Amino acid sequence: MQPHRKSALSTSVAVAVVAAVLAGCERGTSTGAGPTTTGPAEAGCPAVVAGAEAAVQRAMKNRPAWHGPTRGPRAVPGKRIVYVAQTMTNPGVAGAAEGVRDAAQVIGWDVRVIDGQGTPAGIQAAFSQALALRPSGIVIGGFDPKLTSQQVAKANALHIPLIGWHAVDSPGPSKDPELFTNITTRVQDVAKISADWVIAHSHGHAGTVVFTDASIPFARNKSELIKKELATCSGVGGGGGG
Repeated sequence: MQPHRKSALSTSVAVAVVAAVLAGCERGTSTGAGPTTTGPAEAGCPAVVAGAEAAVQRAMKNRPAWHGPTRGPRAVPGKRIVYVAQTMTNPGVAGAAEGVRDAAQVIGWDVRVIDGQGTPAGIQAAFSQALALRPSGIVIGGFDPKLTSQQVAKANALHIPLIGWHAVDSPGPSKDPELFTNITTRVQDVAKISADWVIAHSHGHAGTVVFTDASIPFARNKSELIKKELATCSGVGGGGGG
């Protein structure tokens, strides 16, 4: 599995689809847009396009070198874990849940997925249900642990390991909140390659809207970084989304 590449491409595709849709619309049809232009297209940003194309080519290599560990401790069978999902309607969250199920099946673990249904109250209730099961571990699937600070504190008190998947903005162990580890891409890398994909494939001419989930800090930060990178090309215009 190549989480960095898959996440980067997923975000790129989402941004690119919006860009393509906007490119197919008549100018001036959206409210709040800037003045329309009927003259020739702007000169664009050839230097930025060239750099973006090179970056995308590097990111699209099928078999990047793996420099991580190739051996590890033997898995202990018979464990039960719970995956608390932000919402299973999110393809990324649902895909990660499926990956957890696949891995658990190989090593003989039982997995239960509880859907938080995308609301603070639903996520808190799902986490509380997970705690009631007294599992061997809990996966925080795609939401900010601060949203469930009481449940996180209880899990820590019960010595139930917590694993984050896109829970905080940095990969690896976390002390605040206390997570055994957090599995995520580097936000800066994903944001840059997402914007580069749009710049490269539009040849420096695209209208874009970036949608985000403001309830998740790392997602909001990623969208701001995407906007910043898109702004490096004068021929790419757009704005934020809710």
